[in-house]
Amino acid sequence: MISATTSSSIGPAIETPNKSNHSKGFTLIELMIVVIIIGLLAAIAIPNFQRLIRRSKEGSVRSNIHVIQTGVEVFAVDHGAVYPQPADDAELQSLLPGAVYPTNPFTRNITVVLWNADPANPGEISITNLPGGGYTLKGHGQYVILTPWITVGD
Repeated sequence: MISATTSSSIGPAIETPNKSNHSKGFTLIELMIVVIIIGLLAAIAIPNFQRLIRRSKEGSVRSNIHVIQTGVEVFAVDHGAVYPQPADDAELQSLLPGAVYPTNPFTRNITVVLWNADPANPGEISITNLPGGGYTLKGHGQYVILTPWITVGD
């Protein structure tokens, strides 16, 4: 390190450091590169995260279908192997946990259960009575009806 020396007649020489022209920190280019890298990582991670959330919610709809299937089967056991009809909706709900349909993961409200019609909105479930005495349960994901659906007694 280069230093300047000053002397005086009164005392010993005092050394003063030379100031460097280089400042410590990041350059604008370095900061721009970091921002670009973070942007690329976000562009990859955010869609994957959103896809995982959608798949999780669709898994909850499938779980809700199985809860309702259990209630339908309990109803059939209690009624001599006869599956519920639309008029039996209140009794079917009474057989489910909490005596209500499960929570729709998309809306966070009670799931809408349709009778003899395909579900049209995310999280809805349908019960379709079959002519031979069976039933089909379908659930709607975020964009389409989920497969496979459950058919009993076809």
